Amino acid sequence: MKKRKFSISKLFFNNKFLAVFSLLTAFVIWLGVAIVFAPEDERVIDDVPVKIELSQAMKSYGLKAFGDSDYTVDVTVRGKRYNVSKMALSAQDVEVRANTAFVNSAGKYTLQLVASNATNRVDFEITSLSIEVIDVYFDVEKTKEFEIDRNVIAPRGVVPDGYYAGEISLSESTVKITGPETEIDKIVGVNATVNIDEPLTATETIRCALSAYNASDSELQYLTYRTNQTEVTATVPVYRRVTLNTGVEFVNSPARYIADRLNYSVSPSSAVFGVAESRIEGLNGTIPVGTIDFSEINSQETEFKFTFDSESAVLIDDSVKQFVVRVNPGAVEKKEIEIPLSSVVFEGAPDGSSPFLGQNTVTVTVIGPAASLDKIDTSSFTVKADLSSVRNANEVTDIPLAITLNDSEDCWVYGSYSTKVTLL
Repeated sequence: MKKRKFSISKLFFNNKFLAVFSLLTAFVIWLGVAIVFAPEDERVIDDVPVKIELSQAMKSYGLKAFGDSDYTVDVTVRGKRYNVSKMALSAQDVEVRANTAFVNSAGKYTLQLVASNATNRVDFEITSLSIEVIDVYFDVEKTKEFEIDRNVIAPRGVVPDGYYAGEISLSESTVKITGPETEIDKIVGVNATVNIDEPLTATETIRCALSAYNASDSELQYLTYRTNQTEVTATVPVYRRVTLNTGVEFVNSPARYIADRLNYSVSPSSAVFGVAESRIEGLNGTIPVGTIDFSEINSQETEFKFTFDSESAVLIDDSVKQFVVRVNPGAVEKKEIEIPLSSVVFEGAPDGSSPFLGQNTVTVTVIGPAASLDKIDTSSFTVKADLSSVRNANEVTDIPLAITLNDSEDCWVYGSYSTKVTLL
């Protein structure tokens, strides 16, 4: 069987081949003409970032740019349509720089913008920029710490009638401010502005805006505020203004006096207070002005003086400086009993140590009705000594003694006691 020889010339006598060949040839010719004779087009590339590079001289002076660091500019380009199309050209293909060659000291400068082709793969011409210059402030960076003052703005008052506003406290006491050295050196103070649009009837925490000010009270620029927390807040304590009777609280009371309290008087017997709204009902018209431990109450009338201090109330009666409390224990007597310290209970002693007391006994004063005192002897007490504060061996330390009276409903130990101890 003879092989057929392939002949290119015979293909041109094939109608189908001629049709396909003609189409391909026409496309190649059209493409060549389109590339060579393509029309030029103009296009705007939006938001091209501006680069502000520091010169060597600026770096040696320690200068840096302040203010807006995200300058952008719209760049108009011209070139072959296929070169400047969105598919062919983007903002990354254009570079815009600010000319900083003449910046050599602190101050505001007007910088000329220069645009160029950032790529070698596409040929195009830059015809214009949306802005030709930018204003940039240069200076040495400085950080300084300032105390924060309160600036309360309350056009209608902080609280309405019948209420009382306590001391406003800020969540931060200081702030570190970073910015241009020239601006930092002008600062004479920093305010946390507390805006109270409507009078408050309850305690509220308000976000504050920090602002530095100078001697002429003009606006300072390019400053950054840094505190320990993400924001500074002001707590405005608000109390209801009420007139209340005054009283005291007793602690370490013998069982009898828990329900049947000792007779006492307070002067003044009433005063004007600011009380948290939620607590007023629970007070039942009387507020404690102090706390008295039974170990402080003698067998005769005992006087105590208190300066009012409470977390949920404030004394707003300017005429009252302190409260005088007189406690009358009634028909009681005083008895002194010498207690041996041989059975003292030691707590918190270091392992392996042996406490040595500087005395064998302690004389304790007990107060109570005569009949009850007759029943008390040395076995009626428990004595404990906390040695956790003693650190050094062979060192003499004075420690308190906790003396408890057992099984007595109407007697109590008067005074405080201590002894010297050495860890051996």
